Amino acid sequence: MRRASLFVAAIFGLTSASCHALACSNGPPLQSSAAPTLPGRAVYQGYTADGSSTQLYLFDFATKVQTQISQPSWNVTNPLNPQFSPNGKLITFTAIQNGHKDVFVWPIGGGAPQNLTNGGASGSSASEDPKWGPDMASIVFKQDGNIKVLAISISAVNAVTVSGTNALTTNGVRGAPSEASAPFYSAEGRYIYFVRGTGAVEAVHVIAVAAGENSETTFSANGSYAYYPAVRDYTTIIYTGWTSATGRADQIMAQAPLISGTSVYQLPFNDCWSDNSDPAPVDTDYILYSNDSNSLSAGHFWRPVLGAYATAATWDLSRIGLGVGIAGHVLGINYTAAR
Repeated sequence: MRRASLFVAAIFGLTSASCHALACSNGPPLQSSAAPTLPGRAVYQGYTADGSSTQLYLFDFATKVQTQISQPSWNVTNPLNPQFSPNGKLITFTAIQNGHKDVFVWPIGGGAPQNLTNGGASGSSASEDPKWGPDMASIVFKQDGNIKVLAISISAVNAVTVSGTNALTTNGVRGAPSEASAPFYSAEGRYIYFVRGTGAVEAVHVIAVAAGENSETTFSANGSYAYYPAVRDYTTIIYTGWTSATGRADQIMAQAPLISGTSVYQLPFNDCWSDNSDPAPVDTDYILYSNDSNSLSAGHFWRPVLGAYATAATWDLSRIGLGVGIAGHVLGINYTAAR
């Protein structure tokens, strides 16, 4: 193995021994031992069995309690893509209100969420995929096929004020090959990783937040369909991708940020016989994601799993109550250790 590949494997938290085995395996067994104890919480969307509607749920790993947080009083339907704020006190998400898909913020334990994009007033048809900036002074999101940034401020009582909107991309068309979606801030907040394209031509791209600082470039190195980027830290970007143009099972990949020609690694817990997606880094040891294996759900519903970066170890989180009682898919999981 080349020195550069060893370096990249090291920053991913992978040993050289495990690096040689970084390909999916056929039906890797779930661990029978108890899952590692996590200190934080997870938020995610649960679907009805027919996939027609969603609700948001909060799971506390300390108490092993799952709570449905979206309520009829919110006056929204189909909430999706939740993400904790860096301080763990608010959640941003997408939902439909008054016929428009908008970006919302909800203070955990508070009342109705706040609509930040108000599609009916702005004329936008769809605002979605929101993600917090690391300094909580902005939220990046997709609107009508382009990536935009909301400049925000947050009061002492967690009320959000929007002071402006900046478009990072302007050439995207929703549902077309040029569509830009699924943005995620880099760890320091200087760059945005996002998906360009649809279907089999999707790839992860990166663009600088500051105007004129850097042009958009392709980031994902797996050479085929790649989507759903998530930033673990300064050393590692995670995303979902095909193993090849013909190997179309979704697998979770790791790649060093902004290093030209960096090797991309399949994480060792990937299951060749099923799909693995929606990665949510926990720390440098573990990652949450969803898997549609029959070993988790007889109906091939997506279910949450905890995986270890450096080994093939995976744990079924329904054993501790996460996702229990949700009839359909469990997707869009996000984790925070902050409270």
